[in-house]
Amino acid sequence: TELQSGMKLTGTHHETFQLREEQANAVALTHSYFVSRWKEDKNAVPRFLWNAKMRFGKTFVSYLIAKALGIKNILILTYKPAVNASWQYDLDNHVLFDGWKYSSGQGYKMPHGAKVNVLFASFQDINELAKTKWIGIQKQHFDLVIVDEMHYGSDTDRAKFTLNSLSYDKALYVSGTPLDAIISGRFTEENMFSWSYVDEARKRRAEKESGWKTEVY
Repeated sequence: TELQSGMKLTGTHHETFQLREEQANAVALTHSYFVSRWKEDKNAVPRFLWNAKMRFGKTFVSYLIAKALGIKNILILTYKPAVNASWQYDLDNHVLFDGWKYSSGQGYKMPHGAKVNVLFASFQDINELAKTKWIGIQKQHFDLVIVDEMHYGSDTDRAKFTLNSLSYDKALYVSGTPLDAIISGRFTEENMFSWSYVDEARKRRAEKESGWKTEVY
């Protein structure tokens, strides 16, 4: 990859795949919303939802949002800790995230000397803010909090208490089935991006009708 791109890379960074059209749209819409809300009220915390089907590429695209916003510190929270592997893989392997540092399972130990610091935690763990491993996290300011698989318990009183106890500028909620969040009215067309199986099927049909000039879908 270094020979082909002329870039100097570290560690395991070698992936060079680019955004698909719908992923680029998600980045543009989310970035625009966060920037406009910040200009309107710097004290408010804007929240955006991605209602996107499985295999949309939510981890990769989320990092691209952070990159577009020039973000330094990211906190990823979820009630489904198994997704940790996906979040770490993209950060450790794609050339766009060379120099970023990822931390999980260590509690409040933010990486230092990195271009971007990413801290991953499960709600099951971080809800116990009194644990020794989390001492100091309430004083840490995060540029972005990402709530992955948000349909798994992120609306519980415990999760809300944890989120309200932390300091952050923006929140991105990610899910393949955020039905309750949509029904609640907290997210509308203004602060939500959707990508469904139907949307992807349309893309695949267009590829098929073109004689498979591309085979993205």
